[in-house]
Amino acid sequence: MVSTAWKDIKGIVRLRRGGRVPASTEPPAPNTGAQILHFIDVGLISTVLYATIFLFSSQVASAAAANVIALLLSTVANTALNRSHTFGVRSPHRRLTSQLKGLAAFGLCLAFTSAGLAVAESFTGAWASLGTLAVLTVANLAATVVRFALMRTWVFARRTRQEVSA
Repeated sequence: MVSTAWKDIKGIVRLRRGGRVPASTEPPAPNTGAQILHFIDVGLISTVLYATIFLFSSQVASAAAANVIALLLSTVANTALNRSHTFGVRSPHRRLTSQLKGLAAFGLCLAFTSAGLAVAESFTGAWASLGTLAVLTVANLAATVVRFALMRTWVFARRTRQEVSA
């Protein structure tokens, strides 16, 4: 085990000194399974962020306004995290374009969550806020499936050489 660890350390040192293998100009084929797992990681973080912002902002604003605020802020964070963590886009180029396309996902989620708010409008009592949050979470989960497809095929779709040179 010690010899394997030592070989790993020497390999890391060699790579740090410039003995890198030249990277291919072609981006690697996306691994859908890994992307889904990373997307779930980001989604969990975004859901907690959304819920926290919604619960706090609903204390000072209407549920609809709190929904828009929470959704907008969590969508910006979600797009940035998915860009690097899920889809491996590290280049600073097209960062604004990615965010603008991510706002299309915001529109989709806004439609889903607005429908959820309409359903939850009749909730009353001590548990109304948590019931509303549960309905909004289900609406967000439904929108998430569509958002992943949009991000994979449109927002962060890898372009081929022919598309880049055209």
